[in-house]
Order: sequence, then structure tokens, then C-alpha cells
Amino acid sequence: MEQKEDRFFPGKLILFGEHTVVYGGQAIALPTPQYGGRWIAGGNQTHQTDFFAFIDYLRIKKDELKAVLDLDRLQWDIDSGWIFESNIPGGAGLGSSGAFTAAIYHTYGSNYPQEIVELKADLALIESYFHGQSSGLDPLISYINEGILLQGDQIKLLDNQADLMDHFTLINTQMPRDGKFMIQQYATHWAQAAFRQQIETNYLPMVDACINAYLADDAVAMNTAMFDLSYFQLVHLNFLIPSVYIRNWEERLMFTSGYFKICGAGGGGFLLRYDLPD
Repeated sequence: MEQKEDRFFPGKLILFGEHTVVYGGQAIALPTPQYGGRWIAGGNQTHQTDFFAFIDYLRIKKDELKAVLDLDRLQWDIDSGWIFESNIPGGAGLGSSGAFTAAIYHTYGSNYPQEIVELKADLALIESYFHGQSSGLDPLISYINEGILLQGDQIKLLDNQADLMDHFTLINTQMPRDGKFMIQQYATHWAQAAFRQQIETNYLPMVDACINAYLADDAVAMNTAMFDLSYFQLVHLNFLIPSVYIRNWEERLMFTSGYFKICGAGGGGFLLRYDLPD
């Protein structure tokens, strides 16, 4: 059986800006070193995607890609028992299908485009099989294994993670979430003028303050920015917070012992906890 490069394909975390980037705000997205996957031989295929339908989809779409995919080799490897083994929980907002897409693209692609925008478009086309429509962001993070700063249509690579990341912890709520429903809930609130004014006037500057503190690796600024962000989410975005976490959320704000923030679409899946540096 042919050997493969033992490469780890991480999931992705939108650290800041998940609810504002679509309305013109900034966002930081990072790979998740504790969640991801890699190719293994001889695994159990029963829980994997429908590869027959997936490869048929890729054969139809391959001419739209800038890169060249060796689908015959992919089919051979799948038939030979190779699977993509991942510990990324499905539907939790950490990019499980994005990591799988990146693994397909990296392992079976060639003649890749040089522009990051074209890479993102290729990956979006592949991942669209799973979601109907993909932005390409999740697989891009997994593929390049670097953080990025999104500013409108601009993508800036972040060479390394700030030391402040040591103070952020992903918390698995163990609660299923309906990402599409949560996004619809946010969109419904966004349609209300008073809510939209709160976001534009107060929340966007808070997100920017968190991003600026992260980029500067400024713990003092991050402590203040995260308090403001966490408080705002508790007051104005509580419909996205699992109810069992509200009390703990309030206590952390009250005693300034560290703060929670919504992770992804909200409503379940993961939360992000920030612990104040000593």
C-alpha cells in the first residue's frame, strides 16, 4: 500500500469576528492544533462520507479548478482502505469538512495556483459538496496551517500565533447546535434597527479592539477588550449562549476571573474561555 506524507490537517477557529465579518468587519481565523485529522490506512470506512458520490461530484467539477486533482489515485486509495481520521466534532463550527477538503486537495492535487484567493476558490468548490455553498475559509486555514486576518475581501497571513493564545481555551459544551438556525436568529436580530445600531456603534469597535490587542500581543489591552466583548455578548447576544452557561458567564464577569465568548454560530458546540494572564 502506497505511503502518504504524515501530515496533520487542523480544524479552524474564528477567534474574533464570526458574527461581524459578513457585515464588513474584521476577523481573525486560526488553525486548531488540538483538533484535526490525517490519512491512515486500514481504517473503518463506515462513518466516512459517501466517497462514490463525492468523487462523482469532483469529476463533474474538476475542470472548474485551477489545480489538477488525480481522482483515479484518490479512488484507488479509498478502495485500498485509506481514510481521513479526524477528531474534529462534526457540526461544532471547527471545520471538520474543511480539514477533509484540505487533505484531499493537498494529497491529490498538483499545479496549484499561486494566489491565495484562487486557492480559496478551489477549496470552496470542493467543500461545497458538503454545505451546498462554501466560502473556502475553513479548508484554506487547514491547508495553509496558518492564521489569517480578514479585512473585507483582503486576506493577510499571520506568520505565528500570539503568546496570548495560551490564555484561550476551547470549551466543548457537549450540546448539539444548529448552525443554520443560529445564523438565521442573528440575521433576524440584525434586521432590527436598534440591534443593528448596537452592533455597528459598539460591538464592531469591541471586536476591532480584541483583534488589535491580539496582533500586538498586548495582554493589558486584551483583558479590557475581552471584558467588554464578553459583557456585550451576555447582554445583547445571549440568544446565542447555551442557557446552562449564563450563570458561569455572569460570575466570571463579576469577579474578573476570565471571560467567555461565543465561538462560531453559537447555540452549542464550543465556547471560548479567556483566562487572565498572571
